[in-house]
Parts: sequence; structure tokens; C-alpha cells
Amino acid sequence: MEISHIATFDASLPDDSVEEEGTIVKPNGTVLGEIIAAELRENGWSISVVEQRGDTGWSFWGKHKGVKFWCLLGYTDPWVMIVVDRRFFLRRWIGGSSAFMTVLHDIDLVMQKVEDISNLVWLSEFEYEAAREDFEAN
Repeated sequence: MEISHIATFDASLPDDSVEEEGTIVKPNGTVLGEIIAAELRENGWSISVVEQRGDTGWSFWGKHKGVKFWCLLGYTDPWVMIVVDRRFFLRRWIGGSSAFMTVLHDIDLVMQKVEDISNLVWLSEFEYEAAREDFEAN
């Protein structure tokens, strides 16, 4: 079973990217990343600081219900957030995917509460790549 760990969504926040001499020095999404991280923290999650990932987006680490995960947030119209299970291999193998699925479900509930987020859809990697290829072909 493939896990739907890639979220696409729209956000009504203004573009907060910064360019200098035609080069992106701060990508769009600072405010959005902080809003999502703050919502998760308010729900009792352990969340790291939101860090810039080059010129592509923002990321943060988290832990919830014993599951470590990493989130990457980037603007591609629509927004994309990839959530990666970062438990050690043996924990994933022994524990299975149900704990990570619970984390994804809880992230979904938190994101649906954020007023600036709409049209939230979760996709597996296969579904996301197929949709992207279809979009690029048209």
C-alpha cells in the first residue's frame, strides 16, 4: 500500500519571497511554514524551528506519538508539502506504517483548521508524479 504523504493546497497568504539581482535569496513560504509549525506546536507536537532549504522552500522536523518526521514545504502553484517518516528502519519495519498514517491524519486535521489553507489534497508519490506529468504534457 502506498502512503499518501504529499499534500497539495492553495494558500491565501501574500508572496513573501525576496530576490536580489534576479536571484531568490528567500523563497516564498516563510509565514506559511511558521503558521503550520505553530499550529502543530499548539496541538502538543514537538516541532523544530522552520529552516530555509536553499531557494526551494522551507522545512522542519517533528515528533508526534513517537514518530519522527520531516516536512518540506515549497511553492509550485499549488503549494506542496512532503512529509517523510524519519523513524529508524527497524522501527518502521517492526511498527509498520500505521503510526505514520496516524501522524499524517493528525497533520491533515491541523492544516484544515488553518484559515489561509484551502483545496488540501493528499497524494501518494505515484499519484503526485502522474499528476505532474499530466500537467506538464498539457
